[in-house]
Amino acid sequence: MANILKPAGHLIGFLVGRFTWSAPPWLAFFCNLKKSNPKSFWAGILVLLSVFGAYLYYQSLPKPLFIQAIITKPDLTENVKNPTPDSLKVEFSYDLSSLNPDQPHPEGMPSVARIDLVAKKIAEGVRIDPAIPGEWKWIDDRRLEFSP
Repeated sequence: MANILKPAGHLIGFLVGRFTWSAPPWLAFFCNLKKSNPKSFWAGILVLLSVFGAYLYYQSLPKPLFIQAIITKPDLTENVKNPTPDSLKVEFSYDLSSLNPDQPHPEGMPSVARIDLVAKKIAEGVRIDPAIPGEWKWIDDRRLEFSP
């Protein structure tokens, strides 16, 4: 096999010239380390492979499922006597952008409200800043509304 490739090497050398290569300093350092202290060299290689394997394993784990809040702001209040302002609406849904492509997507919509709070006014746990007089109310298990 070497006899077959030898003429091809001579022809390439004749056409484009000869190339020489010397190892960069970092590669020479690792070659010297491998010869002078093989246990340290292979221990370092094992640590690097372990870290890389742990990183690949971590990347393959399913990503957590996050819930996002979609806020619908109220329209401007009309310039009339005794205006009634629109309500602020917050709707919760799954944020599917952080999932792996092969990770199964949940079906339906998330239920974020406690069942005993649905269709009731909320006295604590939610606030608006700066403070505006009004009331928070769960419309259903995934929609919240603030009426000023």
